[in-house]
Amino acid sequence: MNDVMIKMSNKPLFWRYLLITLISCFILTLLVFLIWNIIPKDYDRAKIANPDALVGVSNDETNDFKSQLLRLLEEQELIANSEVVEDIVIREDSVVHQKKYVESKLQRRVSFLVDIDSLKQTYRVNIYTKDGEITDLPVQITCPLVSEMKYSDEQCAGVYGSTSKSLRNNLPHELKTVSGETVLVKQIDATRDGLQLVQVYLYSCDTKNPLVKEAEELVRKWVEEIGDESRDSYTYNIRSGYCEGDTI
Repeated sequence: MNDVMIKMSNKPLFWRYLLITLISCFILTLLVFLIWNIIPKDYDRAKIANPDALVGVSNDETNDFKSQLLRLLEEQELIANSEVVEDIVIREDSVVHQKKYVESKLQRRVSFLVDIDSLKQTYRVNIYTKDGEITDLPVQITCPLVSEMKYSDEQCAGVYGSTSKSLRNNLPHELKTVSGETVLVKQIDATRDGLQLVQVYLYSCDTKNPLVKEAEELVRKWVEEIGDESRDSYTYNIRSGYCEGDTI
């Protein structure tokens, strides 16, 4: 009889302990959550002036982008390790969303340009996700075309060797020969032997002896001035006979 009474008296005690444990766990979880959200993160040093421009981009993706951007700026010695960048602006008309299947998995890419006036820099940003999961290289920050840069006279260096000194980032580009013919450096095509074929159009119209060699020398000199480190891998295809106004 006494054993039964002891067991019955222990039941309220058990539930009391259980309730205290649950409340304690809840309070602890709440405290961890609050501390995690209150403590400043390193990516908080990057301030996006118009975050609403990144519609469809998750907070995790945005924070990953900010972390990668800060790392790049520090590596290029544009900012100090603890410095805050407060004027990151998404160029809203440049935001593009694309979807495609890669290895039977749906990959989403969000591409946009970002300007930082205080540093006079513009970057091309690509954020990738695959079937809702972040890919191995979720954020790529590279240099855009020079024509897309807000401060085109400034030098840009991005990841994977991307640079504003790249010929590809300076195309298309027009030059003039000494005699006044237009030389259009249009694009770069890969060749089977590993070289890169630069397509050049000489507006020589009906000239019997177009200045093909002079045009190539002019283009080579310009590429040299840009400072493209890959210039030795370029071969030039000079096409002549075009007239001003022709569509190329």
